[in-house]
Amino acid sequence: MNERVVIARKEKNFDVTGSGCLLQVLGLLAPIAISTLLGFIGGMALGFVGGVIGVILLVVLFLEGSAKQTKWICSNCKNPFGLPEVKLCAACGARLE
Repeated sequence: MNERVVIARKEKNFDVTGSGCLLQVLGLLAPIAISTLLGFIGGMALGFVGGVIGVILLVVLFLEGSAKQTKWICSNCKNPFGLPEVKLCAACGARLE
């Protein structure tokens, strides 16, 4: 019996909905919200410190959100799988390289 082996690639697919997108939106709002809040509490100097803290949070939340949005799919059947270390597609049986 001659079995045909299907070889497929692992492709990155970016999901624009869900928790990753929410983290990115929160990161974009962080500098404004924190500097405004601390500005009301302690004046202009504390508002500036809040802005700096907000920018640091922006970078962290934006990178974390980008990592959560990355999904892996099989190039043969477009079935998603969880980890890039997967070697065999569960849906179509293709060997993933």
